[in-house]
Amino acid sequence: VLSISLDGSDYDSQVFHNLYNGDHPIVSGDQGGGSHVHDAYEVVGVPYFVLIDTNGFVLYESNAAASYDLLNAMLVENGLLQNECPAIEFTQTEQVPSGWNLLSKRVLTEDESMESLFSEVASELVLLKDAAGDVYWPSYNLNTIGDYDSNKGYLAKFSNEVSLSWNGILVSFELPIALNLGWNIIPYYAEESINSAIYFNSISSHIIIVKDETGNVYLPSYNFNNIGALEHGKAYFIKVTEGLEFQY
Repeated sequence: VLSISLDGSDYDSQVFHNLYNGDHPIVSGDQGGGSHVHDAYEVVGVPYFVLIDTNGFVLYESNAAASYDLLNAMLVENGLLQNECPAIEFTQTEQVPSGWNLLSKRVLTEDESMESLFSEVASELVLLKDAAGDVYWPSYNLNTIGDYDSNKGYLAKFSNEVSLSWNGILVSFELPIALNLGWNIIPYYAEESINSAIYFNSISSHIIIVKDETGNVYLPSYNFNNIGALEHGKAYFIKVTEGLEFQY
Protein backbone atom coordinates (compact mmCIF):
# COMPACT_ATOMS: atom_id res chain seq x y z
CA VAL A 1 0.00 0.00 0.00
CA LEU A 2 1.47 3.35 -1.02
CA SER A 3 -0.92 5.79 0.57
CA ILE A 4 -4.06 5.56 2.65
CA SER A 5 -6.33 7.99 4.44
CA LEU A 6 -9.26 6.67 6.43
CA ASP A 7 -9.98 9.92 8.26
CA GLY A 8 -9.91 12.39 5.37
CA SER A 9 -6.68 14.04 6.47
CA ASP A 10 -5.00 16.41 4.05
CA TYR A 11 -2.22 14.71 2.06
CA ASP A 12 -0.36 18.01 1.71
CA SER A 13 0.03 18.45 5.45
CA GLN A 14 0.83 14.90 6.52
CA VAL A 15 3.59 12.55 5.43
CA PHE A 16 2.27 9.46 7.17
CA HIS A 17 -1.34 8.35 7.02
CA ASN A 18 -2.33 5.82 9.62
CA LEU A 19 -5.21 3.41 9.83
CA TYR A 20 -7.49 3.47 12.87
CA ASN A 21 -6.38 6.67 14.56
CA GLY A 22 -2.66 6.07 14.14
CA ASP A 23 -2.39 2.69 15.81
CA HIS A 24 -1.76 0.74 12.61
CA PRO A 25 0.55 2.47 10.11
CA ILE A 26 -0.20 1.45 6.55
CA VAL A 27 1.92 3.87 4.51
CA SER A 28 5.45 2.68 3.64
CA GLY A 29 8.32 4.05 1.57
CA ASP A 30 9.78 7.53 1.44
CA GLN A 31 7.00 9.04 -0.67
CA GLY A 32 4.43 9.14 2.11
CA GLY A 33 1.25 11.01 1.29
CA GLY A 34 2.27 14.42 0.02
CA SER A 35 1.03 16.57 -2.84
CA HIS A 36 2.08 13.92 -5.36
CA VAL A 37 -1.14 12.11 -4.44
CA HIS A 38 -3.17 15.13 -5.50
CA ASP A 39 -1.16 15.56 -8.71
CA ALA A 40 -0.73 11.96 -9.82
CA TYR A 41 -4.13 10.62 -8.85
CA GLU A 42 -6.23 13.77 -9.23
CA VAL A 43 -7.47 13.69 -5.66
CA VAL A 44 -8.94 17.17 -5.59
CA GLY A 45 -11.30 17.16 -2.62
CA VAL A 46 -10.46 17.20 1.07
CA PRO A 47 -11.68 15.46 3.14
CA TYR A 48 -11.22 12.56 0.73
CA PHE A 49 -10.77 8.84 1.25
CA VAL A 50 -8.35 7.03 -1.03
CA LEU A 51 -6.47 3.72 -1.10
CA ILE A 52 -3.66 3.34 -3.64
CA ASP A 53 -1.56 0.21 -4.14
CA THR A 54 2.17 0.09 -4.85
CA ASN A 55 1.53 -0.23 -8.58
CA GLY A 56 -0.25 3.09 -8.58
CA PHE A 57 -3.77 1.69 -8.96
CA VAL A 58 -6.50 3.47 -7.05
CA LEU A 59 -8.38 0.73 -5.20
CA TYR A 60 -10.88 3.00 -3.50
CA GLU A 61 -11.74 6.68 -3.75
CA SER A 62 -14.75 8.47 -2.37
CA ASN A 63 -15.82 11.41 -0.24
CA ALA A 64 -17.35 8.83 2.11
CA ALA A 65 -15.40 6.59 4.46
CA ALA A 66 -15.10 2.89 3.63
CA SER A 67 -16.61 0.54 6.19
CA TYR A 68 -14.24 -1.78 8.01
CA ASP A 69 -15.61 -4.81 6.11
CA LEU A 70 -15.08 -3.17 2.72
CA LEU A 71 -11.62 -1.88 3.62
CA ASN A 72 -10.58 -5.26 5.01
CA ALA A 73 -11.79 -7.01 1.85
CA MET A 74 -9.70 -4.66 -0.31
CA LEU A 75 -6.63 -5.18 1.85
CA VAL A 76 -7.01 -8.97 1.85
CA GLU A 77 -7.44 -9.00 -1.92
CA ASN A 78 -4.19 -7.05 -2.20
CA GLY A 79 -2.00 -9.15 0.05
CA LEU A 80 -2.66 -8.04 3.64
CA LEU A 81 -4.13 -10.41 6.21
CA GLN A 82 -7.07 -9.33 8.31
CA ASN A 83 -5.18 -9.69 11.59
CA GLU A 84 -2.49 -7.28 10.39
CA CYS A 85 -4.86 -4.33 10.89
CA PRO A 86 -7.68 -5.27 13.28
CA ALA A 87 -10.37 -2.70 13.86
CA ILE A 88 -9.78 -0.59 16.96
CA GLU A 89 -13.18 0.25 18.33
CA PHE A 90 -14.26 2.95 20.74
CA THR A 91 -17.57 3.37 22.53
CA GLN A 92 -18.77 6.93 23.02
CA THR A 93 -21.34 7.35 25.77
CA GLU A 94 -23.02 10.66 26.55
CA GLN A 95 -25.58 11.61 29.19
CA VAL A 96 -27.78 14.22 27.55
CA PRO A 97 -30.30 16.30 29.55
CA SER A 98 -33.82 17.04 28.42
CA GLY A 99 -34.38 20.07 26.20
CA TRP A 100 -32.11 21.45 23.47
CA ASN A 101 -28.54 20.16 23.15
CA LEU A 102 -25.71 20.59 20.64
CA LEU A 103 -24.23 17.16 19.83
CA SER A 104 -21.25 15.70 18.01
CA LYS A 105 -20.39 12.04 17.50
CA ARG A 106 -16.71 10.96 17.70
CA VAL A 107 -17.01 7.54 16.08
CA LEU A 108 -17.81 6.15 12.64
CA THR A 109 -20.32 3.32 13.02
CA GLU A 110 -21.27 0.60 10.56
CA ASP A 111 -24.65 2.28 9.98
CA GLU A 112 -24.58 6.09 9.91
CA SER A 113 -28.31 6.55 9.29
CA MET A 114 -30.11 8.79 11.76
CA GLU A 115 -32.67 6.04 12.28
CA SER A 116 -29.99 3.60 13.44
CA LEU A 117 -27.94 6.04 15.51
CA PHE A 118 -30.92 7.27 17.54
CA SER A 119 -33.03 4.09 17.52
CA GLU A 120 -32.64 3.56 21.29
CA VAL A 121 -33.91 7.06 22.11
CA ALA A 122 -36.36 7.61 19.25
CA SER A 123 -39.29 8.03 21.63
CA GLU A 124 -37.44 10.76 23.56
CA LEU A 125 -35.96 12.53 20.53
CA VAL A 126 -38.41 15.32 19.73
CA LEU A 127 -36.41 16.89 16.88
CA LEU A 128 -32.89 16.98 15.47
CA LYS A 129 -31.73 19.82 13.19
CA ASP A 130 -28.65 20.79 11.23
CA ALA A 131 -27.39 24.32 10.59
CA ALA A 132 -29.21 24.48 7.25
CA GLY A 133 -32.57 23.81 8.89
CA ASP A 134 -33.02 20.25 7.66
CA VAL A 135 -34.56 17.93 10.25
CA TYR A 136 -34.84 14.40 11.54
CA TRP A 137 -38.28 14.13 13.16
CA PRO A 138 -38.86 10.55 14.35
CA SER A 139 -42.47 10.91 15.47
CA TYR A 140 -43.44 12.05 11.96
CA ASN A 141 -41.08 9.60 10.21
CA LEU A 142 -39.46 12.60 8.52
CA ASN A 143 -35.79 12.88 7.63
CA THR A 144 -34.59 15.65 5.31
CA ILE A 145 -31.00 15.48 6.63
CA GLY A 146 -30.11 12.01 5.35
CA ASP A 147 -27.25 10.14 7.03
CA TYR A 148 -25.13 11.58 9.80
CA ASP A 149 -22.29 13.78 8.51
CA SER A 150 -19.08 13.73 10.59
CA ASN A 151 -18.24 17.19 9.23
CA LYS A 152 -21.19 18.61 11.16
CA GLY A 153 -22.68 18.97 14.61
CA TYR A 154 -26.41 18.85 15.30
CA LEU A 155 -29.01 20.52 17.52
CA ALA A 156 -31.30 18.00 19.21
CA LYS A 157 -34.27 18.32 21.56
CA PHE A 158 -35.08 15.47 23.97
CA SER A 159 -38.24 15.11 26.06
CA ASN A 160 -36.29 13.41 28.88
CA GLU A 161 -32.68 12.88 29.90
CA VAL A 162 -31.18 10.15 27.72
CA SER A 163 -28.02 8.10 27.46
CA LEU A 164 -26.48 7.96 23.98
CA SER A 165 -24.02 5.21 23.13
CA TRP A 166 -22.26 4.60 19.80
CA ASN A 167 -19.58 2.03 19.00
CA GLY A 168 -17.22 2.41 16.07
CA ILE A 169 -13.89 3.74 14.81
CA LEU A 170 -12.67 7.02 16.33
CA VAL A 171 -12.87 10.09 14.10
CA SER A 172 -9.45 11.74 13.84
CA PHE A 173 -9.14 15.11 15.59
CA GLU A 174 -7.25 16.21 12.44
CA LEU A 175 -10.32 15.73 10.26
CA PRO A 176 -10.69 18.95 8.20
CA ILE A 177 -14.08 20.55 8.79
CA ALA A 178 -15.68 22.55 6.02
CA LEU A 179 -17.44 25.72 7.22
CA ASN A 180 -19.89 27.65 5.07
CA LEU A 181 -20.27 31.42 5.01
CA GLY A 182 -22.52 32.39 7.91
CA TRP A 183 -23.83 30.01 10.57
CA ASN A 184 -22.58 26.45 11.05
CA ILE A 185 -22.70 23.83 13.79
CA ILE A 186 -19.17 22.55 14.26
CA PRO A 187 -18.32 19.22 15.96
CA TYR A 188 -15.47 18.85 18.44
CA TYR A 189 -12.99 15.99 17.94
CA ALA A 190 -9.83 16.99 19.82
CA GLU A 191 -8.32 14.42 22.20
CA GLU A 192 -8.58 16.74 25.19
CA SER A 193 -10.61 19.76 26.30
CA ILE A 194 -9.03 22.88 24.79
CA ASN A 195 -9.85 26.52 25.46
CA SER A 196 -11.98 27.82 22.60
CA ALA A 197 -9.66 30.81 21.95
CA ILE A 198 -6.71 28.44 21.50
CA TYR A 199 -8.67 25.86 19.50
CA PHE A 200 -10.01 28.38 16.98
CA ASN A 201 -6.90 30.55 16.87
CA SER A 202 -5.99 29.66 13.26
CA ILE A 203 -9.31 31.04 11.95
CA SER A 204 -10.04 33.68 14.59
CA SER A 205 -9.83 36.52 12.05
CA HIS A 206 -12.73 34.92 10.15
CA ILE A 207 -14.93 34.21 13.19
CA ILE A 208 -17.77 36.54 14.11
CA ILE A 209 -19.01 34.44 17.03
CA VAL A 210 -18.86 30.96 18.57
CA LYS A 211 -21.73 30.03 20.88
CA ASP A 212 -22.53 27.00 23.04
CA GLU A 213 -25.97 25.60 23.84
CA THR A 214 -26.32 27.67 27.03
CA GLY A 215 -25.55 31.00 25.37
CA ASN A 216 -21.89 31.40 26.36
CA VAL A 217 -19.85 32.99 23.58
CA TYR A 218 -16.40 33.50 22.12
CA LEU A 219 -16.06 36.86 20.33
CA PRO A 220 -12.53 37.19 18.91
CA SER A 221 -12.95 40.79 17.75
CA TYR A 222 -13.85 41.81 21.32
CA ASN A 223 -11.30 39.48 22.95
CA PHE A 224 -14.18 38.03 24.96
CA ASN A 225 -14.55 34.38 25.86
CA ASN A 226 -16.83 32.88 28.49
CA ILE A 227 -17.16 29.47 26.84
CA GLY A 228 -13.83 28.33 28.24
CA ALA A 229 -12.78 24.77 27.38
CA LEU A 230 -14.62 22.88 24.64
CA GLU A 231 -16.08 19.48 25.56
CA HIS A 232 -16.24 16.02 23.97
CA GLY A 233 -19.68 15.10 22.71
CA LYS A 234 -20.63 18.74 22.30
CA ALA A 235 -20.98 20.86 19.18
CA TYR A 236 -20.94 24.64 18.82
CA PHE A 237 -22.65 27.29 16.75
CA ILE A 238 -20.07 29.22 14.75
CA LYS A 239 -20.58 32.16 12.38
CA VAL A 240 -17.77 32.92 9.91
CA THR A 241 -17.19 35.71 7.42
CA GLU A 242 -16.42 33.36 4.50
CA GLY A 243 -16.44 29.71 3.54
CA LEU A 244 -13.29 28.01 4.79
CA GLU A 245 -11.78 24.78 6.02
CA PHE A 246 -10.85 24.39 9.68
CA GLN A 247 -8.28 21.91 10.94
CA TYR A 248 -6.88 22.03 14.47
